[in-house]
Amino acid sequence: KVHNTDIFQRAMLNDCLITIKNKKNIDASDFFDFECDYLIEKANNDDIGGWSYFPSVQEIAADIDDLGQIIQFFINHNRFDLIEKHCLKAINITLENRTCKNGGIETWIIPKNNQNELQIKQEYFNNTKWGCGPDVEVVANFVYALQKYNPIKYKKNIVNAISYIVHSQSTDGFWESRWYYGVLYGTYVCLRLLKDFEKENSYNINLALEYVIESQNEDGGFGLLKFAQSDALSTSLAILI
Repeated sequence: KVHNTDIFQRAMLNDCLITIKNKKNIDASDFFDFECDYLIEKANNDDIGGWSYFPSVQEIAADIDDLGQIIQFFINHNRFDLIEKHCLKAINITLENRTCKNGGIETWIIPKNNQNELQIKQEYFNNTKWGCGPDVEVVANFVYALQKYNPIKYKKNIVNAISYIVHSQSTDGFWESRWYYGVLYGTYVCLRLLKDFEKENSYNINLALEYVIESQNEDGGFGLLKFAQSDALSTSLAILI
């Protein structure tokens, strides 16, 4: 079967739109209220909550990438109440069950123990189909959301995750993504988080910036990889970096 989804994409697009709205002082609160209601309606209806990349595929568990992106949107729309009501349980299960010794945080939100029948199936598919373990760009997106939401409460988790992110940087300076094309998205979300800890991570930040600067094409744009043909998305990510 073919399954369609708009959860992560919609949260990211709304986050872009709300940034523009704030800069241009546009009154669009009704629109973003509707979008909040839409995303809440799409949350998983189980003991964990959270969101899945493909809600129509039961074998795919909720994940911290969707969770982090939606938290950021709620924050930017000043709806902290929605985080407290719809996100905290998934955050707690993630940090208590899926934090790795190296500071990384696994992508899939499933409790380690006392799994129900569906969670056992999801764990099986993680191990045999989707892949398990932490993904650096996903960790960066989720931890950035925690940093924006409550940096004091989650300080230890944030600091440990940054250690994992720093040690995951390539020798050339970029961060590879598992779930996204090219290297600029992963590099962007990692640098966005490190910017709040610039003093401690200046070497890694500068190494990444040097890579991006050296990757610029003669036409002024950027591509999926170094010196690949320029495209709008890669160029936008480079500008954000």
